[in-house]
Amino acid sequence: MGLISLGAVIVPSDDGIEGRVALIGSLATVVLVWAAGSFYRVLRTPPAHWTVSPQGVTARDPWFGTTELPASAIAGIVPTELTRESGDGKVSVSLILQFYGHDLALIGTSYSGDVPPDELLAVLRSRGYRVIQDQRRNNTYDVDPSFLPHQVLPEARFTLDIDHVGWEGEHGALRIPRTEIGGLELHTRSGHPWLRLRGTEGEELLHAPLGALRVSRSELRDQARALGYPVSDPERDAYESAAFAGLSAPSVPHAYGAPTPPAAAPPAFAAPAAEVTVGMPGGTRKWYYITGVIAGVIVMGVLAFKLRYLFDSGLSWAAWGVPAGAAVGALGGLLYDRRRPALVLGGEGIRMAAEGGRRKAEWQHARPSIGGVGVDDHDGSVEALLVWSPTGQVIRKESLNVPDAEELRLACERTGLPWGRPDLGAWGPPPEL
Repeated sequence: MGLISLGAVIVPSDDGIEGRVALIGSLATVVLVWAAGSFYRVLRTPPAHWTVSPQGVTARDPWFGTTELPASAIAGIVPTELTRESGDGKVSVSLILQFYGHDLALIGTSYSGDVPPDELLAVLRSRGYRVIQDQRRNNTYDVDPSFLPHQVLPEARFTLDIDHVGWEGEHGALRIPRTEIGGLELHTRSGHPWLRLRGTEGEELLHAPLGALRVSRSELRDQARALGYPVSDPERDAYESAAFAGLSAPSVPHAYGAPTPPAAAPPAFAAPAAEVTVGMPGGTRKWYYITGVIAGVIVMGVLAFKLRYLFDSGLSWAAWGVPAGAAVGALGGLLYDRRRPALVLGGEGIRMAAEGGRRKAEWQHARPSIGGVGVDDHDGSVEALLVWSPTGQVIRKESLNVPDAEELRLACERTGLPWGRPDLGAWGPPPEL
């Protein structure tokens, strides 16, 4: 629009279109002022930038500055939603994330900015961090609705004794008599172990993650059973039953009568394979050329209409200007096609890089953090390239550059990457801390 407006201003015209020239010049001025204001706001309040890895979290935002924390220091992350409504009625949601250490002390605060909240929390969970989201008031963490034991005794540790359950620390203790305890229930929630403590009448006294209670699942279960507390851990019991059944099952005889040797357990990850590059399909690449040709024809057509007064040749200039614009647009599409991105799969994981995978990666995921790769209709819209974490959460969604599904499946088979949404129904040991 700026180029067309500049051409309209500098090209002379008769008295009939002076008003049009003035209108286009005014619109160009408005666009330039708006662009300058937007650029100034970006410089004044730079966007938030997050780097999340299994080794640590680095967040840079205009509110709290730079927060850099190692993974070993982070015991839990508590997000708080900020809802803002613009003048046109649109509602935007962002997050304030508070990082807590293993002593339940606040060690950092960061702002999510324009990063989508759901994607940021999914990435944090997929990298192994515990995200504790606020729920409606339901006695969570409360022994009594009037106070929170972790606020009263922040340095205390959850303990089990022969005659009470409580939180005990250097500066005091908070105890619940055994006569008021009806049972302890262990279960998994969002991939993390939780404890639900019930009273004698079945009421909920406590419902909290074991990470906040600072006790492991095995330690709590074994200690409670040793002291005679009624404790239930159905997930662990089901896993032990399935494991025992698998070990005690008789071997199936071979067709010729010889016993079949037991199959070796598959390795955690297949041996690193050579990298395989999956390019964009022809249906995607053709739009590079179509878009370039259409843009070139429009620009050259508008300039031909304006330059007819400069050369005094009517619209004859368009006879060669429009084909030239189409050729220039097609050339631009070719140049963009040469640097088109490609998907590279290998022993290190998966990445998207320009120029057929030869340039620096636009995004990448390490192999241990990948639970599945596929092309799927995730939210009822168009198909997208999806990368899932081992817990089944979407950690990457690519809607613009989507490779062919069959070619991607073959590449996953060659490199050993899991294809499709991860199977969460496969039994395995329940998670510890």
